[in-house]
Amino acid sequence: RVVGAGVHRTGTNSLRTALNMLGYNCFHGYNLIDHYSQSNVSSFWSSTLTQDPSTINWDDFYAYNGYNAAVDNPTCNFWRYIFEYSTNCKVVLTLRDSEKWFKSIQKNIGPMWQEPMIKIPSFKLHYDIITKYGMGSSVYDDKDKEYCIKWFDNYNNECIEYFHKN
Repeated sequence: RVVGAGVHRTGTNSLRTALNMLGYNCFHGYNLIDHYSQSNVSSFWSSTLTQDPSTINWDDFYAYNGYNAAVDNPTCNFWRYIFEYSTNCKVVLTLRDSEKWFKSIQKNIGPMWQEPMIKIPSFKLHYDIITKYGMGSSVYDDKDKEYCIKWFDNYNNECIEYFHKN
C-alpha cells in the first residue's frame, strides 16, 4: 500500500501516473469528484468529517474501491493515520518550492473552490475535508500568501520529522 503525503500542486498527478505504471491502482483527489456518485466513495469520505481519523477503518477505503495507492487531497491529510493503520505501507512526500506552490494553488486550485463550484456536492465534500484537516480555507478564500506558505512548509517539515523520529 502507498499513500502520498504531498498536497495538491506538488506533482501528485505525476506520482499517480508513475504508481499506475508500476501496477498500482491509485486514487487521486479528482477521483473523489469524478466518482462521487458511487455511494461507497461519498459515504466513506463523508465519514471522515464526523469520525476521529484514528478510528477509521482505512481498509474500507482501499478495499471498497480496489485501490492500493492514494495521493493528493483529501488522502494526504490522513497519511499518518493510514501509515499507522496499515502494515507495509509506504509514504511518499512530493515537494515543491513554496513560492511556486503558492502561485500554482492560486492559479489552478483557488478558482475551483469559489461559488458556485463549492455548491456542487462532490466539490463541497472535498472542500470541507481540506478545510477541516488540511490547510483550511485561507488558501482559497483569503489568499493570504504568508499564512499559506508557512502552512505548506510546516506541513512538509512535520512529515519529514515524523520519519526521522520513527
